[in-house]
Amino acid sequence: MDHNKRKVWVVVADASRARLFRAETPRGPLVELEDAVHSAARLQDHELLSDRAGRAVDTQGHHRHGMEATTDPHDQEAQRFAHELAERLHVHHNAHDFDGLVLVAPPRFLGFLRKALDEQVAKQVLASLDLDLTRIYTAAEVQSHLPDPIYAAT
Repeated sequence: MDHNKRKVWVVVADASRARLFRAETPRGPLVELEDAVHSAARLQDHELLSDRAGRAVDTQGHHRHGMEATTDPHDQEAQRFAHELAERLHVHHNAHDFDGLVLVAPPRFLGFLRKALDEQVAKQVLASLDLDLTRIYTAAEVQSHLPDPIYAAT
């Protein structure tokens, strides 16, 4: 495919927000398509836990103690949001809305997102950038942090 004809989407995300942008060409201006907020990721630990940790009896059967949660609740919410975002990208991929995808996220969330992508969408990823650009307000400012052309990033 001619790189100059590619419709490229840029996903700028973190654990609590995802912004989707489109560029009609790899050097074209970004246009914001969507700004999704995952408010659960912003909650405190005690607000994320639906119930107290369970109780367990030690091997001797004499003492009871609280069981620790094995996964950080913020990580669970981040993974949930990454899966929601991956599903949304899958739907758009099937609708042929983009020919290439650039992922921009802090390292931890970027890992969650990459893991959540299905194989078809993962093949469309042109570049992944370890940056947090979710609080940059304009599409032009976001684009100033991306390589030119967009598909040149590796």
